[in-house]
Amino acid sequence: MSIRNLLITMPLLFTRTLAMCECGYVMGDSGDYFTNTIANDFTVASDTMDPNDSANFSSAWTLSTQSISSSEVAPLSRTYDPVNVWIQDGTLRLRQVAYTEANAAAKDTVDCAAIVTKEQEIKYGSFRTTMRVDYDPESVETGFVSGWFFYKDDDNEIDIETLGVDDGDSTYHYTCQPSSGSDQQQPIPWTEYQEQRFDWSESKATFYQDHREVWQTDKEVPEVSGTMRLNIWANNNSFSGMPSSTNVTTYVKSLLLYYNTTSSNEGTDKIFNEACEAAGGKSNETVCTSPEFVPRSSQSIAETNRKESTAGSSARPRGEPPSLLTHGVLVGLLSVICWCFL
Repeated sequence: MSIRNLLITMPLLFTRTLAMCECGYVMGDSGDYFTNTIANDFTVASDTMDPNDSANFSSAWTLSTQSISSSEVAPLSRTYDPVNVWIQDGTLRLRQVAYTEANAAAKDTVDCAAIVTKEQEIKYGSFRTTMRVDYDPESVETGFVSGWFFYKDDDNEIDIETLGVDDGDSTYHYTCQPSSGSDQQQPIPWTEYQEQRFDWSESKATFYQDHREVWQTDKEVPEVSGTMRLNIWANNNSFSGMPSSTNVTTYVKSLLLYYNTTSSNEGTDKIFNEACEAAGGKSNETVCTSPEFVPRSSQSIAETNRKESTAGSSARPRGEPPSLLTHGVLVGLLSVICWCFL
């Protein structure tokens, strides 16, 4: 092949061998392997009062409308209202509405917010969010629970939670329900952005803050599939306390999930298997490695706390290139080189 033909062909060859992640993802730190991903980078999302206006969001998440009645252990009813979830200034926001003295006197329902994955069969994965919680510590009441968690039922649950009733804003609660748990005092308060993450495997759950492992447990680890959820709520029980008398809002810059499903664990995920086979099977080109391919807002939380991120990759469905911008620039440079030699 002549140098001229080689130079002309190089960009095409490079494009064909771009990693498309058709055969899954390997975690760069743990070595765990997962078949699916959900990636939402809200720093590049348009403002909207309805997150479903974003195809990246609506393809993976639902806005909860669940209502939970009061009981002996939950003195107040609560409802999850989609109007309390919106996208603004590069963040997804979930709000627990101020619960006034009049609300308390009438024992009104607490107005809360939650999102839930459309995928109902999540089983094992690495689940990450860059978030903070904004509240008024001087409020008459400060009760709320902000949670990032896997859920099947009350006996199969993995939680990362912050509580308004805690003394200060630096305590994270890491738990596998129903009984194991750890409270961690963290150097960065939850009123500032940080990445919270837990990895769930068959034998253990491992919890991280800003890429640093903080706790691991092999107790009460779920063995069934379910959903991932993000919520904020209160019901005046001993855990949440009396609902805050001012608004409490969770600000989310990114959601990043690598996960398996019941069928992919069993090797029977037809769509995944066919896509991987069509790409030529597992290889360095078809299996991507984390944390290289993540939204920019998840890469350096310390930097995020110093200045707002202004760029990043949007949500990426399985099979879409992990960074089209980066690859496009490289292909463009190769094309320029080609023309220089022609």
